[in-house]
This record gives sequence, C-alpha cells and structure tokens, in this order.
Amino acid sequence: MTKTGETKPIWTWELTRKKKEEWKKRINIATKYKDKHKMRKLLFSLGRMPGFHGIRKTAFEFAQSYARAYDRVMNDKDDKKSLWSKIAREKNKNVPIRISYTRANPDDFIELSIVVKRMRKGQRPIPQNSTKSQ
Repeated sequence: MTKTGETKPIWTWELTRKKKEEWKKRINIATKYKDKHKMRKLLFSLGRMPGFHGIRKTAFEFAQSYARAYDRVMNDKDDKKSLWSKIAREKNKNVPIRISYTRANPDDFIELSIVVKRMRKGQRPIPQNSTKSQ
C-alpha cells in the first residue's frame, strides 16, 4: 500500500474482507434494532481497534457509516439527537468516538555490556528513568 505523500510503499495491517463484512453487519444490526447496548459496544470496540494506518482508515469509514446509519434510523431532524452533537458526547463520555493511532515508542534498548559495567560499579543495572543508558 502506498500512503499519500510517500513515494515508497509502506507496511501496515488491514482488516480482512471477512472482518469488514462482520463489522458492517454489526453496524446494521445495532442501528436497525435500535439496540443501545449493542451501539455502545460497537463504538467502544471501534475506538479500541489497533491504530495502524490501514486499520485506522477502515475504522474511520465504519465510524462515518455508523453515524449515517444512526442518524437515519433515529430519524433525527433535530441536532440534539445526533450522535456527534455536543449533548450526546456529554451523555456518553465513556464511549470513545476518537479513534487512536499507533505511536512509535522511543528506543529504550540498553546493551548488556553497559548493564554489566553498571552492576560492577554498584549501580542499578537499568537506570530508573531509562531513555538510554549513560
């Protein structure tokens, strides 16, 4: 897959076709039957998807699809009922609508030779605030 703005292909994870179909079914069932418990579970699961580019892109698509289905099924002409309105967000604070992304962790690798030197000096093998060993 080639990411926008990149010249070389990048490695990422994506959901399989089968999983995408399962998600579409979940969205349809939760909204069709107006099952609030399933809607909450769906949003919670959607917000907890792995944050890799390919999966995150699909999760955004599912979130948009869910919002459209919710608005259509709930027949809301009034903005107060909309899932994405400020009032709805205040009521559902524990339901994540924000989709996370994976961040690169800092390299915290310490060579064994440095650990041994520290132990010989009577110091802790690994420093408490380890971002790299001194």
